[in-house]
Amino acid sequence: MVDGGSAPSNKSSTCVHLKHVCSGLSVKVQKSRGQGLNRYYARKQMCELLENKLLGKESPEAKKIEKIRKQKDRRRRRG
Repeated sequence: MVDGGSAPSNKSSTCVHLKHVCSGLSVKVQKSRGQGLNRYYARKQMCELLENKLLGKESPEAKKIEKIRKQKDRRRRRG
């Protein structure tokens, strides 16, 4: 349905909202048009959030960020 010249809106709701009751974390994903794929993305993102929360500086995401920060420092000193 077109509403006053705007783009048509999707009629099917494929958004996925996951909530981890123990930690209180919640994830809302609508990357693709398929609900199954959005569930996969939501679970993956939830795992990453839980990992970051539990492991802190030892999590893979934190290590990746630290590696990039060190690379930038080296480039700054070089240039």
